[in-house]
Amino acid sequence: MRRISNLSFSLIFLLSITLTASGADGTEEEHDSHSSVEGLMRGERLFYGLIDGKFESKACADCHNTVEIDTFNWNPNAWEIAHQYKERSLQEFTKAVLNPSSKTMSTMHQTFNLDVGDVELIKLFLDDFEEHGLSKRKPVINKIFLFILLGVVLTWVILDIFFLKRVKRRYILGIIFLVALAWQVKLLYDAGTSLGRQENY
Repeated sequence: MRRISNLSFSLIFLLSITLTASGADGTEEEHDSHSSVEGLMRGERLFYGLIDGKFESKACADCHNTVEIDTFNWNPNAWEIAHQYKERSLQEFTKAVLNPSSKTMSTMHQTFNLDVGDVELIKLFLDDFEEHGLSKRKPVINKIFLFILLGVVLTWVILDIFFLKRVKRRYILGIIFLVALAWQVKLLYDAGTSLGRQENY
């Protein structure tokens, strides 16, 4: 009888230890998962420059696009960087960010106020980003159509000022004219800049 009691006590003791260890492991895994999600979110905010005091001028996303673009960019996009450093160590990535070999990159990266912990979170974000790839750019109004539409507006303003004279308040026409003209100039500037960035131009 005593032997059975001792055996029962031993089984209960072992079972309690197993359940306690299992619960502790579950809590630890849940904590690690929660910390990983928080780190991923902070790494994303760091990459986009949404945390004050970390970048004096441009953030990572200002030079390394995270969406598909139709213009030439001399800098590698975010996915290319993520893919390049996916299997590399944190030390290698940290060196590339904080002490780049390129003179141009070195000048820009000197404006970063990042520590090793920040760089680790950025790499965590890029490792996740590498699996998803670049985002699709949301559809926008065709720039050529917009340019033509602005031209029609400018023509209408000029005709109304000199011939039609339907709008009595001339300052309204002046505002419309200036806004439409400025928008057209911006479209031309963007197109010229994109053309100038093309290789061998």
